[in-house]
Amino acid sequence: MMENILKKINLVFAAAIIIIMLVSIFMNLTRTAETIDAAGENKIKKIKILIDPGHGGVDQGASGDMKIGEAPINLAISEKLMSFLEGSGFEVEMTRYDDSGLYTELSGTIRDKKNEDLKNRVELINNSNADLVISIHLNSFPQKQYYGAHVFYQKSNEATTKLAADIIQESMKNILDKSNQRVPQIKKGIKIMDDTKVPVILIECGFLSNNSEERKLISEDYQEKTAWAIYTGLLKYLNEL
Repeated sequence: MMENILKKINLVFAAAIIIIMLVSIFMNLTRTAETIDAAGENKIKKIKILIDPGHGGVDQGASGDMKIGEAPINLAISEKLMSFLEGSGFEVEMTRYDDSGLYTELSGTIRDKKNEDLKNRVELINNSNADLVISIHLNSFPQKQYYGAHVFYQKSNEATTKLAADIIQESMKNILDKSNQRVPQIKKGIKIMDDTKVPVILIECGFLSNNSEERKLISEDYQEKTAWAIYTGLLKYLNEL
């Protein structure tokens, strides 16, 4: 009889010890998760992203068979990306917030306006104190068979921008089109890549010259999906730093 009682007491003590150990482990894991979350949140709060919706105003950029310029599509994707980033606590600005260009109406010809726009865009980027600039564009080739998002990086900031481009390109492949075999490349010969001091990546989000992709790109759902792909890629990139 006494032996059975002692066995029951030992079982109760053993169960109590196991419960105490499990509670202790759970509390330690919770504290660790809270520490990681706090560190991640503090990291994000210190990061400033500048989004550059390409073109605008008299310069509507590329267009496809539907004759819709890339400028408003660039802006729509940029606005959605900004919303995702702000929702995560990033400091975010854009180079333009409507369909106007970065020039004065006093500029002479359309070429003069485009040149002034690029000059002002470079100046705005260089004075932004941004940790990363994401320039949003759409592609177009004379041949209609080409498709797929493509990310470009700077030669001058290759160490920073190549990693960002690699990760965001992979994210866009996984989310938008797994058949996309494009790899990030250095972009030279345009002012926002050559004349800027801060890290810039340029994302061609697809081809307006491809009829199938053009139909996707004018869709608000696909624009949001594109912004989400860039956003998730950016988060993965920041986790690598």
